[in-house]
Amino acid sequence: MATAYLELDCTLPSASEEWLLECLDGLVVLGSSLDTLPDGRLLARIYVDPTQHRDIAELVRRLRELGGEVSGPVERPEEDWIAAYREHAVPFGVGRSWWIDPHPDRPTAAPTGRTRLVLEPRRAFGSGTHESTRLALTALEHRPPEGRSVLDVGTGSGVLALAAERLGAREIVALDIDPMCVWIARETARQQEWEVRGVRLLAGTLDALAPGARFDVVVCNMVGDRMSPLLGLLADHLAPDGWAVLSGLLAVERAPLGERLSRCRLVAGDEFALGDWIAFEARHA
Repeated sequence: MATAYLELDCTLPSASEEWLLECLDGLVVLGSSLDTLPDGRLLARIYVDPTQHRDIAELVRRLRELGGEVSGPVERPEEDWIAAYREHAVPFGVGRSWWIDPHPDRPTAAPTGRTRLVLEPRRAFGSGTHESTRLALTALEHRPPEGRSVLDVGTGSGVLALAAERLGAREIVALDIDPMCVWIARETARQQEWEVRGVRLLAGTLDALAPGARFDVVVCNMVGDRMSPLLGLLADHLAPDGWAVLSGLLAVERAPLGERLSRCRLVAGDEFALGDWIAFEARHA
C-alpha cells in the first residue's frame, strides 16, 4: 500500500505547549495531536507529507530546539491514520449543551440537556477535541444566535455552523478556502439527527460574499496569525449591532490582537479560557 503520510513522535517539556503551534507555522503539516504523559511531559504526534523533505528536516530541527526528543518518521498509509482516530474516539461533552459523538454508525444518545453533534474524525479541523473548538462552542451557547444570521469563516468540519443552526440561527453562511473541507462539512451535515436546512456551505474567501453583506454574528476559529489579517474584513461583514466570536488564540496573543482589533474599530467583550487558549466576543466600537 502506498505511503500517504509520515508520523513523527516527539516528547516535549511540559511548558512547551504554547510554542508548539509556532514551531509548526509555515510548514506543510497534515495534522497533529497532543497528549500529556504521566510524568507531565507532552507527547506530540505530527503527521507530515512524505514529499516535503525540507519541511520534515526543518520540523525536526525546531522540535529539538524546543527540547524535544524526536522519534521517526514512520511511514503510515492514510487508511491507518483515519482508522486509528476512529478506533480511539469516544463521545464527550462540551460546555453545557453539546454531546460530540464521533460515530455516526454507532450513535450514543446524548445525556439529558445536551444536543448530539455527530463529528466523524476526518481530515478537516473541528472534531471538538481541540480547545479552540470547545471554546467557540461555549461562546455560541453563551449568547445563542437565535433568529440571527451567522457567517462562519474557515468552517472546516462545519461544526460551528451546525451548532449555530441548533441554537436557532435563521441563516448560516459557512466559508472555507479548502474545497475538501466544504465537502466534509456537507457530509457532516448529512449525518446529523436533524435535517440541516439553514446552512449554506461555500468554497472560497470572503470575496465570495456579496459586497455589503452583513451578518448579525461572525464566527472565526483560526490561529492568530491567520485571523489577524482578516479582522478588517470580518468587521466589514459584521452588522452594526452584531457580535463576533473569535477563537483559536493563545492567551499570550491577547494583547497584540487587541491592538489589531482597535485599528479595525472593534472592542473585545466576554472572554472564555481553556488551558492556554482563549476565545472572546467582539463588537463594533
